[in-house]
Amino acid sequence: MKDAQRLHTLASVMAVALALPLPADGASAAGSIFLLSGMPLNLSAGLSSTLFEFDLGSGRLLSQKPLDPGGDSAIDFITPDYDRRVIILARPMYYPREFSVIHMDAPGTISELSGAVTYRSEDKSVTEAFTIGAPGEQATVAVRAGTRLLGLPIDHGAKATAVPEGGAAYIRTDGVFGVTEIRNASHIIRLGSDHLSIWDGAKAVTLGLPSPKLATARADRELACSLEVRNDASTVVSVKGEQEFSAKGLGRLGSSVHYVYAAKNTTWRALTVPGSDSTVRAFGSWLAFVIAGAQPWSIPDPSKRGSTVVVDPARHTESPGRAERAGRSLLTVEDVDKFGMFGPKLTAQYLFEDDVSWYPGRLMLYNVDTGKTYWLNTEQGDSEVLLVEGSDVYYRVNLALFRGKIGATTVENTTRVLAHPSLGTVHYAFIPH
Repeated sequence: MKDAQRLHTLASVMAVALALPLPADGASAAGSIFLLSGMPLNLSAGLSSTLFEFDLGSGRLLSQKPLDPGGDSAIDFITPDYDRRVIILARPMYYPREFSVIHMDAPGTISELSGAVTYRSEDKSVTEAFTIGAPGEQATVAVRAGTRLLGLPIDHGAKATAVPEGGAAYIRTDGVFGVTEIRNASHIIRLGSDHLSIWDGAKAVTLGLPSPKLATARADRELACSLEVRNDASTVVSVKGEQEFSAKGLGRLGSSVHYVYAAKNTTWRALTVPGSDSTVRAFGSWLAFVIAGAQPWSIPDPSKRGSTVVVDPARHTESPGRAERAGRSLLTVEDVDKFGMFGPKLTAQYLFEDDVSWYPGRLMLYNVDTGKTYWLNTEQGDSEVLLVEGSDVYYRVNLALFRGKIGATTVENTTRVLAHPSLGTVHYAFIPH
């Protein structure tokens, strides 16, 4: 899978705030949309993060709250749970001890869980982060440190404790958010002939789901696979080795297989998606794919296991939109001093130049209940779906946010809702209910 090809890990920096001030003049009758910035970078310092509120009617910026005023500790992960209506942020990188919870339906209050985790000397860095929660129960933040799985209830002042035995069976994840490389985005599970399981401390527990029927399945052993999505509506898994890479030259996408379990229908479906490196995120019963193909120089060579992948500009497929990305700095005024002479290099294009994938500017929506597929063709590599709310889909293209109406067969009436210089580092959006 894509995560296994990563040559470096990328992280973003966020800190936290206690309250988001309400705008004096308020939003229009169309209401507000909140956008959260947080840019992953492979640097010891990180970029500032901000929670923005925009008016959906006029596109006007109503308020903005820096979530890291003067801070410089890198974020380890950002985990949204759209069913439970929260976004969890954790820092610093590798050994997060401070956790913040943005409540989507009360964005004026951000819960602080500082100092809630204690690590042991034998603990390795955190390798996974997700939420867990049985149906009807409050979600718990979970981090995996070595063989330990620590849980942190989403309450003020709660302390981390070992997750009760079997708790990992209720793992929840809404997938990969962002376009280029993401840290802590994959969760490895085991696929047996009749069940799915995940490591819970030192032993495996089943996820309570039947196993999908794979062409690569074997009765005598389990397969390692990636848990891409698990929410109230669906579970999505993919298996390493079931991608189709295109070795025919530049600009070829290949394909990938994503096994989708619809909770409503209690059935699995093998969904073949263009792009060997395509990633998925979930909003209720909607899956949103960012289509991506492997760079020709990054395609695994079975005869050279363990070999280092080296960027080869002569065999590099350029994602469309280079001219716009090259002139767009990732830095705010507050960030300039952190990076010194390296700062001018930190443009949006920097993230695409040595990425193991390329992005044609195609986005795919799939409804797990109806089986319908919809397409958005932006023709810009830096584009992604940020939110599906009812029949409205909101998606970012470079520095602009667009909205479309999901119709019977196509996404209709696409219009630009707003534009802002900071949208290039925004990967999360929500509308309070």
